[in-house]
Amino acid sequence: FAQANWGRERVLQEINDRLQLPGAEIVRGAGGMAEGVQEAFKDATLPKFRSGGLLLVHAGGDAGLFSAIIGGWANGSLGSDPVTKLVTA
Repeated sequence: FAQANWGRERVLQEINDRLQLPGAEIVRGAGGMAEGVQEAFKDATLPKFRSGGLLLVHAGGDAGLFSAIIGGWANGSLGSDPVTKLVTA
């Protein structure tokens, strides 16, 4: 991504643009789901993540290509706010 001159905001925008969900697939009862969005959203296209809800961090060094996915949590008044800290060797 760096070689293509993509910054953090571009990466996040591209991810969010591609993670749009058809409301019909995530309404309550769709595919046997007990939970889901309200029926009023069945014809809408909805984002997988709310605005600001995806945290992108870069970690590691020259050792090779590694990645990880860390499960989300509620933030703000409902939960906690993620904190990142730059660590240098």
